[in-house]
Amino acid sequence: MNRASAVTVAVAMGLTLLAGAPSNATSSASAPSITPQSVATKKKPEQKSKKKAKKKKAKKRGTLRVVAQGIPQGGSAKITVAGKRYRKKLPAAGKLRNLKPGKYRVWAAPIVVDGGTSSVPDLPVRVKVRKSKLTLRLQYTWNPRTDSFPPGPADELKVSGRTTSSIDLTWVNGSAPDLQAVAVRRKAGSVAPASLDEGRALSLAGFATSITDTGLRPHTTYSYSVFMVDFSGNASRPVSVVARTTAEAVAVTAGLAHTCALVKGDTVSPDLAAADQGQAVECWGDNTHGQLGNGTTTDA
Repeated sequence: MNRASAVTVAVAMGLTLLAGAPSNATSSASAPSITPQSVATKKKPEQKSKKKAKKKKAKKRGTLRVVAQGIPQGGSAKITVAGKRYRKKLPAAGKLRNLKPGKYRVWAAPIVVDGGTSSVPDLPVRVKVRKSKLTLRLQYTWNPRTDSFPPGPADELKVSGRTTSSIDLTWVNGSAPDLQAVAVRRKAGSVAPASLDEGRALSLAGFATSITDTGLRPHTTYSYSVFMVDFSGNASRPVSVVARTTAEAVAVTAGLAHTCALVKGDTVSPDLAAADQGQAVECWGDNTHGQLGNGTTTDA
């Protein structure tokens, strides 16, 4: 085998020529020197970059733990954490995971109990979440009741809508320089709550002027009271309204000035005559002579 043939065989086998080879071996100079080892090394950087990207992506999130301290007995904390396109409510203590690094604001609603109010000063608290764990401790400060003047009561409370399982209410908030919150209490029946200790408290957002109470029973009477509460824990006199959820009508009859319907219902109010078990008669319209049969002469 001559030298030219040896060079051609060496190139085909993926071998490089030794230094000092004759310069007249032109066929080896133009042939690519690619070996199986070089192909393998080109894939490794791609695999490493993918692993680094995944690892970097996993580290982009942080954790914020919020702890409320100094909560008075009988009270409960309501904490809100908000950021860019983010809002979350927490109880007295809670942990938020997978938060995007950035700036967040934290609020804590004042807690009103007998004898005063407990609140967190200098709200909102601003925190910066990084790619790590962060603990924020909110300290409630007790403010004994010294102000004995209650806020002005709500006004124009009315029922704005009813369904078989919900009642809508609207009102106008009362005024006070230290107004802290609006409270709505509900009781079953026609006797409305007279204080903040009676009935069931309904959840409200800030100084809301409306609410939709859901999860109610069909054809059932409920009473509501709205209170204004100031930072000293004083509550206004209640403004109340009574409403009944609707029911499915089985039959309807109409007169000249009033209408009656036979409806289905889980319960029958005392002012309605039972037509059958699980049914009741409900009338509305002119009641000058008590023709609605509810024991009054008030139009309905």
